[in-house]
Amino acid sequence: MFNHVTLIGYLGSDAESRTTRNNSTLTVLSLATKRTWKNRATGERESQTTWHKCVAFGRTAEYAAGLTKGAHLQVIGELQTREYIA
Repeated sequence: MFNHVTLIGYLGSDAESRTTRNNSTLTVLSLATKRTWKNRATGERESQTTWHKCVAFGRTAEYAAGLTKGAHLQVIGELQTREYIA
């Protein structure tokens, strides 16, 4: 099985960089992707924005740390989901 995803969108906020316990860099990105379609019933254009939390490690994280809000980005990686109990 192959787990591969490509996301293209815009950063919703500046990159947040941190240092882990073992002194490596970790950068968190908030990426917005948008889907647009034409409503068949009304003929109007509709859209849906989905937010993705992207995490980069190592040298990629060091590069990503300099990214700012509004940057147009293509992210390629592995998709992981988590469940939370509120």
